[in-house]
Amino acid sequence: MEKVTKACVIGCVFGNTFKTVYPAVKNYDTYFFTNNKAIESELENKGWKYIFVDFPLSNDIAVSSLQSKYIKFLQFLKQEDFSFFKKYDKIIYIDHKLELKDKHIKHLLEKSDDCDILIRTNYVDRKNIWEEVRDAMHQERYLKFMFQTADWIVEKIKEGYSEKPIVVWTSLMLYKHLNERTINFTDMVYNDLIKIGTPECQIVWSMLGQKNMDIIKIIKWNDLDIKWLNPDENIFLKTLKNIILIFIPYGIVKFIEKRKT
Repeated sequence: MEKVTKACVIGCVFGNTFKTVYPAVKNYDTYFFTNNKAIESELENKGWKYIFVDFPLSNDIAVSSLQSKYIKFLQFLKQEDFSFFKKYDKIIYIDHKLELKDKHIKHLLEKSDDCDILIRTNYVDRKNIWEEVRDAMHQERYLKFMFQTADWIVEKIKEGYSEKPIVVWTSLMLYKHLNERTINFTDMVYNDLIKIGTPECQIVWSMLGQKNMDIIKIIKWNDLDIKWLNPDENIFLKTLKNIILIFIPYGIVKFIEKRKT
């Protein structure tokens, strides 16, 4: 089948942590960015076009996760080497934990006719941004920057942003029009992440998205049946880990209370 030339899929992995990826979709051009030369054959064997990014290779997941935002928020398009992306009308970004298939792309393309940026809600409805902060504290790469992140949120609230935005899931985004508004928004998200030092882009995206809703369309998480899992991770162990993460904080509190009595 002839490839669809007006849309492409991009993904990325930075650092030494991840060694495996899901297969690329077959009927669209696909590009995978990384600073890890060791996974070149893995990417090409899975159908991706390998693109090396000359960033320092780190074992620190917080560092590598922040590096990935350079791709996720389209900063790479400012390089002349990537001017060939101008031939695409739509760029679909996916995290490496998503197994994207052609049927998903078809759905995204159909849903994106009336917007410049398409994104999904979080898989759990959040009442406010502080609930996202609470859950992000389970992950060390977010936790170490949480004081700075909280200060940033307070600053944005003082500027007129609401603490009750629609909290999104930035693992999958479709960029339809790479116009000035879109680029200004992605620049703003990227620059604030760098300013804070955090890779927790869902908080920053959700807050800043409030004043750009005329170019953004948010669809429900369950609109797409996409598997969310590291390609080399066991689904049972993943579920068990999530259950532990839910109950560990509560258990620590009860332990402290017991020690006081």
